[in-house]
Amino acid sequence: MKKSIVILSVTSDIGLYIAKYYYNQGYKVYGTYRKKESLASLKKDLPEGYFFQCDAQNRNSIDTAAKQINKYIESWNILVSCPCSPLPLQKFNSSNINEWEDSFYLNSLAQLRFLHRLIPTKGIETHNDHPLVLFFAGGGTNNAVDSFSAYTSAKIHLIKMFELLAFEDQLTKYCIIGPGWTNTKTHYITLENTNTNSKKHKEVSDFIKDPSNATPLIDIVNCIEWIRKQKLKIVSGRNFSVVNDNWKGKNNNSLVMALEKDENMYKLRRSGNNTKFDQ
Repeated sequence: MKKSIVILSVTSDIGLYIAKYYYNQGYKVYGTYRKKESLASLKKDLPEGYFFQCDAQNRNSIDTAAKQINKYIESWNILVSCPCSPLPLQKFNSSNINEWEDSFYLNSLAQLRFLHRLIPTKGIETHNDHPLVLFFAGGGTNNAVDSFSAYTSAKIHLIKMFELLAFEDQLTKYCIIGPGWTNTKTHYITLENTNTNSKKHKEVSDFIKDPSNATPLIDIVNCIEWIRKQKLKIVSGRNFSVVNDNWKGKNNNSLVMALEKDENMYKLRRSGNNTKFDQ
């Protein structure tokens, strides 16, 4: 039986690349799209794929799309979620709180809702081949990013949530990956909604002018494949960096051994717990 992959927001740049890769590997591809005009190009790129309209900002739309997928699919082996919006690009105190909440919902809760609805058709473990759920992290995990509080906090929520899911369900791999700087459409949203004199606007503008240091999309897929082939104990519940972690190359075995020894590695933890002061 063919393996299957489900992708929330298959029309995103990263989502479509992942879909094409696994499609060419013989997987059945099930994906969601938001705009009707996207369907024609999807059918051209992935003629035997299955596509379902879904507005990830809308609960009913998520539920409807998931219900339709569950009817078509026997079981899925990989589930990838790609929705992303940096808006509102304002400090928390200056932002419209409704827009802030909507952003947090899209970047975290909506994706978890979709996952929750697809759990009934999750595949079963066979020969240490566990179903894989993979979401994306964003910048700001280790520092504060100005005017990105909704996006950043939503992504951090996902990181912690995946640790919890990995603890609750030890027959499925739950992994978050940070892709680094990728040459995608999201950057143009940032440019359109930031002050031209701001540090972030200059940073994004410079990257778009010269994206030579962008993370190659094939590296993202290769990282997913590396995760998929590892033992569940090694990867589940962790947040990996496509760019900075030694999952490829000569240090691969060293990384695996380190992960096996340290259950806290690549997870959210409070710094300074061991600091003591004399009374």
